[in-house]
Amino acid sequence: MNEYLNDLERYLAALPDDDRADIISYYREYIEDADLGDRAAIEGRLGTVKHLARVTLADASVKAQEQSNGDDQHTTAPRRDKWRNVWMIILGVFALPIGVPMIIALILIFIAAIIVVGALILSLVAIVASIFIVGVAAVIAGVTALFTEWDTGVLFIGAGLVAIGLTLIVVPGSIALVRWFGLWVARMVRSTYKRLSERYHVGGAENEG
Repeated sequence: MNEYLNDLERYLAALPDDDRADIISYYREYIEDADLGDRAAIEGRLGTVKHLARVTLADASVKAQEQSNGDDQHTTAPRRDKWRNVWMIILGVFALPIGVPMIIALILIFIAAIIVVGALILSLVAIVASIFIVGVAAVIAGVTALFTEWDTGVLFIGAGLVAIGLTLIVVPGSIALVRWFGLWVARMVRSTYKRLSERYHVGGAENEG
């Protein structure tokens, strides 16, 4: 038992000390109450250490996401921690005893979501950069034209300033849209894990309370 729990504690090193101690204490009592005498018996009930750790970390990540995001409209946790939580949940999904076809389907869904978000980001960057470049070029052309045809120069400068101004409006909106898509991916991963864990959960669900 001690070897199993020591290994579990190492796998849960990413958790706060108090949370990790509570989890280890819980499973120690669980193993003792179930009278699981050796590691084979423990793994037969709880799964391997890596499996249990992934599910436990996924549970903790779901809870952390829900606590930090609130209604998912405002975020308070560091972005790095948020995406680490998403990754932990993904690992938790694949640690559940689900069939290979479902695993393949989930992998394809996650990849598709990442591609959509990535394509959106690249598209927005390209659009904003193009508008900005056109605006700067128009301003430069307008300044040059002032010495020959001042009305044309003023027109170009005005159009250029409008284009540059549009980028100042589009950039915050684009960032908000990309962030919304990121939150959507996080919600999708979290809801997928929660639905599957309710159906297939082994070992880690007891500790959610």
